[in-house]
Amino acid sequence: MKDYHPYERLLIDCMKGDLTLFVREDAIEAMWHIVDPIIARWESVVPDHFPNYGAGTWGPEEAKQLLERDGRHWITT
Repeated sequence: MKDYHPYERLLIDCMKGDLTLFVREDAIEAMWHIVDPIIARWESVVPDHFPNYGAGTWGPEEAKQLLERDGRHWITT
């Protein structure tokens, strides 16, 4: 049997009507029934002291401090 790339295998199985690698719609709905409340909770509670940072920056100051505790530093040019 030919060694397929994973996406190639998935597309070929789809065209053949082989649904063994696919999840049924009711199973997907059941999964989202579990995951949706978790996502809603994550979005509704902002953690205290979370070292977030803006896109395009070098990261939070806490990352720099973590390295400096061990006498290390980021290499910058």
